[in-house]
Amino acid sequence: MRVHFLDLVVQRAKTNLPTAGKRGDKMSEYEKLTEGELQEWAREISIEMRSRMDKDKLIGALRNH
Repeated sequence: MRVHFLDLVVQRAKTNLPTAGKRGDKMSEYEKLTEGELQEWAREISIEMRSRMDKDKLIGALRNH
């Protein structure tokens, strides 16, 4: 059984980051993820131009998705 990266992020969020993933979230939970984790999450949900985004832009794109 293949585990999707997003499932791992959600699992991590539920155990370590209580509000991560909420749309419009202003807390710094996203900042606790590595840029690589953010890139993979963005890939899982098909955010375009993600490879050209730095960490801050990835966080903004994920918050607004």
